[in-house]
Amino acid sequence: MFKVNEVERNSFEWWYILVVYVMGGKMSRNYNDSYERLNILKEFIEAVQSTSGRNEKINILTSAKEMLEREGVHFILEETLKFLFDPMVVTGISTAKLSKDIEPSGNISENLLELLSYLRVNKTGRDVDIAVVKEFLASNPLHADWVGQLVTKSLKLGIDVSTINKVYGKNFIKVFEVMLAESFADNPDYLDGKEFIITQKLDGLRCVAFVYNNDEVKFFTRNGQDYGDVPDVAADLLKLPARDVAYDGELIAKSNSKDVGEVFRETSSVARTDGTKKGLIYHVFDRVPLEDFLNGFSPIPCIDRKLDLNSCIVSKQLEWVSQVEILYAGNDQNQITEFMKMSDANGWEGLMLNIYDAPYRSKRVRDLLKVKKFRTIDVRVTGVYEGEGNFVGTLGGIECEFEVGGVTNKTRCGSGFTLEQRNTYWNNPDMLIGKIVELKCFEISQNRDGTKSLRFPVWLDIIRFDKDSTSVV
Repeated sequence: MFKVNEVERNSFEWWYILVVYVMGGKMSRNYNDSYERLNILKEFIEAVQSTSGRNEKINILTSAKEMLEREGVHFILEETLKFLFDPMVVTGISTAKLSKDIEPSGNISENLLELLSYLRVNKTGRDVDIAVVKEFLASNPLHADWVGQLVTKSLKLGIDVSTINKVYGKNFIKVFEVMLAESFADNPDYLDGKEFIITQKLDGLRCVAFVYNNDEVKFFTRNGQDYGDVPDVAADLLKLPARDVAYDGELIAKSNSKDVGEVFRETSSVARTDGTKKGLIYHVFDRVPLEDFLNGFSPIPCIDRKLDLNSCIVSKQLEWVSQVEILYAGNDQNQITEFMKMSDANGWEGLMLNIYDAPYRSKRVRDLLKVKKFRTIDVRVTGVYEGEGNFVGTLGGIECEFEVGGVTNKTRCGSGFTLEQRNTYWNNPDMLIGKIVELKCFEISQNRDGTKSLRFPVWLDIIRFDKDSTSVV
């Protein structure tokens, strides 16, 4: 017997009574009747929509699953949920298309699951397919509203894929996930011995675009929420030859402002607009086969994905789609410092580092690292050391210390010096030793021994004669 506590029972009482009666044998329903199946689904939809709490929705979904499994017709709800929430299922039919005046075709599906199965195969949004849907809706007027929303995949239940999978099991419907970066400061040695790619870190809204074989384009947030229509971007993506692919990038407003914060505010304002969204440029940094994206893994090496994407976009004159430029590809980690200078000068948010030959994985990975803006720090110079290679016989860098929480930490800095400065300070070390100097670094991170260190410190040629103590503020 289905049981819930009193609070949950009151919040969806009529659904509770329905389940209890059916499971208790006090009420019979003809589950083989196609119209009765529509009634059952409508009752479920109204029950879920009438509650706001996630636990209540889970209880409703669980009770419906158990009831339908008991009667041997669990597929009624399962196929409906998969059709609605699986992003691979497309119909090519929009609300606008359903309003078209189309002559009847005489091809009427006998039940909803037949209709959904038909649309899974015939998914180009042809007039003949629209006619099939319209005839089904006309023959089921009491259910036309929600079935129409189901067909256009605009039906809102207030639940997501993770909620459904909690009830039906992991991967009942594939979870929508994107590749996320770890912090470079937390993984300072990960690039050692590896080739990597440097690109600009964008300050926009993450967006994944699916371009299907039927020329339908759908836009999703990083969590799989529907962005709605972005027609300018969609039209540009359809100029590219690839189909059944997932593009990964960021939407940024087309703006005359040079203020990064203002551009981001404009972007957010447009993205939050109901209906059609205009004036957004799609900056793409990756593309993988759609099936690979939904499976959470693509074996295609990063550099191949980026070069292939670049060749496609460059060959077209696109106004609303652009590729994020590769700034550097190689294994010289000093280039990170150099491009961070460019990042600072241009007001960027930072840099992104992709491992050259890494696959695409839909989770947070070290094969993608984010490098954020420099921060400044005052340190005390305790010594100097000789350079290597071209810098033999001159300054290689300085040895420093700084305090955090009363604990003294040591670090070195060898970047940012001009050749003239290297000669001057090597021949006159007292100009620096014992002095407080200002450096900039990516972050202050934790070493394995518990002490702290500066990640990629850079010399600013600022000696603080006005200070006698270190500072990390």
